[in-house]
Amino acid sequence: MKTTPFLLAVAVVAIVLAAGGCGPKEPSSGTASGPIAQNDAQGKADPGMVGGETAGSEPGSQSPKADPSKPGEPKGASPDKPKANSPDSPPPKPNIQVVPPKTSGWGATTLTLPALGKKIDQTMAGSKKLYGEATLYVDNGELAGSVNSTIQVKDRTKYSIEYHLPKDPTTTNKLVGNGTKRVMFEDDKWTPQPKTSVEVDTWLQTFPREIFAGVTELGTPWTQLLEELSAGKGGFKAQVEERTVKSPEGTKRYFRVVATRGGENPAEFEARFDADHFLPLAVRVVDSRNGKTIKSQWQARWTWTKPLDDKAFAIPGS
Repeated sequence: MKTTPFLLAVAVVAIVLAAGGCGPKEPSSGTASGPIAQNDAQGKADPGMVGGETAGSEPGSQSPKADPSKPGEPKGASPDKPKANSPDSPPPKPNIQVVPPKTSGWGATTLTLPALGKKIDQTMAGSKKLYGEATLYVDNGELAGSVNSTIQVKDRTKYSIEYHLPKDPTTTNKLVGNGTKRVMFEDDKWTPQPKTSVEVDTWLQTFPREIFAGVTELGTPWTQLLEELSAGKGGFKAQVEERTVKSPEGTKRYFRVVATRGGENPAEFEARFDADHFLPLAVRVVDSRNGKTIKSQWQARWTWTKPLDDKAFAIPGS
């Protein structure tokens, strides 16, 4: 797993996430190689195509610009690459924003929220030989920066999914299935994997883990979540939109869920998917509760051509 430093917002001190810190004790599966669809954090190329095709241009995201030579790593975010004449410059904060409905080319679609959820659940449940790399950008008022993780799914019973939670992004967590057991590494210990929550307010706090519930357990978590949003649960107003983007490879179509809530605890939520595979490509959350706002953005790129590491599916003590 490759990480970039987090910045203490008050003390302006970078915390370098050292290898071998909190998280699963076994080594991660390594750096991606081969054609993996890019999701440019700046939006120059939103989650593009999967399975080795080149990403299509998808403007509209609002995050640090990615270095093409190092996918998922914002320019200027590495402490060994400071700006000229400023050796102590901290990495820039991620600028996480949810694009408002009916802007940046997004518009109406005939696809309903529950219908989109069903397609996502079908994709997640049927995932095989799927390799992904994800980046979580976070600004939670105390820490700001990004961290990377690796996802390997051999099938619905064998998987290794690293993730980080916005409230504590410096800690690496993991979901592992070895074919017979399903466990979770969180709070520095292994436990049986709990059932995911589809309650909207809980989901907003733990979404980097819940994204994969369709892989790691039976059921239809995305369908249930989007039904909750469609019904206005949690005070949200939600809709699904689509847009078409031209690229050198042809015309690409994307869907997104966008939900907003006002009042004492305002929140914004956005999730994007490609129309060919219905894999999650980007999730953005701006969540304000009890006077504190946490902004987070998860984004991923996927391929089916990279060999998976069977050692990643091993559970300690099994």
